[in-house]
Amino acid sequence: MQGLMPDPLKLFGIKEIDGLLSMSKDKYDAITAVGITVVKRMSLPQDLLPEGADVEIKAKIASG
Repeated sequence: MQGLMPDPLKLFGIKEIDGLLSMSKDKYDAITAVGITVVKRMSLPQDLLPEGADVEIKAKIASG
């Protein structure tokens, strides 16, 4: 995944993301690995999460 997701961001000339709304460590790592600065990293609000998503989210949080 590290080579796929940040490529379009670099293509469009994005150098900084003011607010990254994602709980994915893999996405964050891929974005920062190509030199894009993330100013603020935010978690998804609880009211936007579908029912039953808490199990997957807890697993992601536990993995880093």
